[in-house]
Amino acid sequence: MGRVGPVVAVVALGMVLFGCSKEIKPKEKGVWVVKGEQLVALSPITIDTDFTSEGFLLSYFTAEPTVGVANGDFYFILYGDYKPFGLRAFARRNDRYEEDTSKGALSEALQLGQMKDEDEMFKCRIMQILQPGIYVLDVQQKDGTQLRYCFQVQS
Repeated sequence: MGRVGPVVAVVALGMVLFGCSKEIKPKEKGVWVVKGEQLVALSPITIDTDFTSEGFLLSYFTAEPTVGVANGDFYFILYGDYKPFGLRAFARRNDRYEEDTSKGALSEALQLGQMKDEDEMFKCRIMQILQPGIYVLDVQQKDGTQLRYCFQVQS
């Protein structure tokens, strides 16, 4: 019994000095994706609009997705003035990616929670299985600025 005390004290001291959470956290503000054990910064893309021949508004972008993820093995970290408000699917058509509304309403699948001991850091998970394809996470800043981040879900 006498040996347990010093061991517990050393473990407790180590937890205080080094922290007990091994959760990945970015050091710089921005929108990040955590895939497996890897932290990757996302860059915003520009989304443009056109009208279809029927008169409907169509969102599209031409940037190539640079981040690929696997279902169930990724989440987003929003560090700073970013709040998610949408998730949309896109499909490649000719030389651009056009919004694909056939995959239904995806925004309701977003779950946001504050990260432990972090005032400006939030974890955003997608609470449904996404079909392989291209997706855009829509975020808004306090001043109303809207930013878009694309990623690819791989099969």
